[in-house]
Amino acid sequence: MPSRDTKAAPPTGALVATKLAAAAILLFSSFVACAASVIKLAGTYSSIVFNEEGGDVLGYEVRIAPTARGFQAVVQVAEGAPGPLHVVDVIQTKDSIKFDIPLDGEVKGTFEGRVTASGLEGIISLPAGRVRVELKRTISYWER
Repeated sequence: MPSRDTKAAPPTGALVATKLAAAAILLFSSFVACAASVIKLAGTYSSIVFNEEGGDVLGYEVRIAPTARGFQAVVQVAEGAPGPLHVVDVIQTKDSIKFDIPLDGEVKGTFEGRVTASGLEGIISLPAGRVRVELKRTISYWER
């Protein structure tokens, strides 16, 4: 009586394909779960308001967008009247960001803070001192 070989048969093409598909689905779902927890940097953040008492427009507005050079921001400061628009580079390190805030002439400030699900929060350092700000993620003041 011939002896039976008890070794397992090599996997068939269909079995290999099924195992590869299952591995790909697991890998993709892990990637999607991680990506969902990352807060999106691009967007519009604003604290600009109209002060009816004085008839002034006050606050800050920042629009961050990706470019071929990395992220850049359009920054506007309103101190009574809306100031000019300035395009600046955004430096991102993990969950923190930093960018310059050009003001009049050579004077400039710096924003250092972080992006949250609801907006930007951080410190604006100016020659006259430091200001804590929270800019809500929203549409532009000028589009409301």
